[in-house]
Amino acid sequence: MLPAVVVVNITVDRAGQLTDVQVQRSRDQGASEVALASLRRSGPLPAPDGLGPQHADLMTFSETFLFGERYRFQIRTLAGPQRAGL
Repeated sequence: MLPAVVVVNITVDRAGQLTDVQVQRSRDQGASEVALASLRRSGPLPAPDGLGPQHADLMTFSETFLFGERYRFQIRTLAGPQRAGL
């Protein structure tokens, strides 16, 4: 079904600028490189909601990249259910 799954930790500042991107889990170096490169090429992300004065100036979250053949991917939060045989 999915040749590679990459979980990435993403840290953004209050303006949505990437400050750090690291692979948390992967078994495929090529897929990891594709995921990291796509994040680094992205523009600023939307500013994080809920970072009030009592919170840190940075927000870290994880995102999962689901890779099909030839390193085409879809981010997990946007992917539909996976079914065998399709």
